[in-house]
Amino acid sequence: MLGNGVISMITRRRSCQVYESRPLGCLLYPVVYSIDEGVMVDELCSEKYTVSKHELKVKEKIVLKYLKKVTSEVTLYFRRIELDDDNNR
Repeated sequence: MLGNGVISMITRRRSCQVYESRPLGCLLYPVVYSIDEGVMVDELCSEKYTVSKHELKVKEKIVLKYLKKVTSEVTLYFRRIELDDDNNR
């Protein structure tokens, strides 16, 4: 595990152990979502200059799709909690 809480999937030979089935976050990185700036390339990534405009556009669509999905699921979850609270009063 790295100091920032990220689990390292990199072997001693500098290759990813789970490349074929890597998580979505790994697939999209260094494209990230910033509340202030929206979809962007992570400025802290040493490989940020390797992301083409086309790759950014493709990954932006994926990020926004999943952001919308997560937002709707969180909203639904909190509505259920409110309903449960109302029913338990």
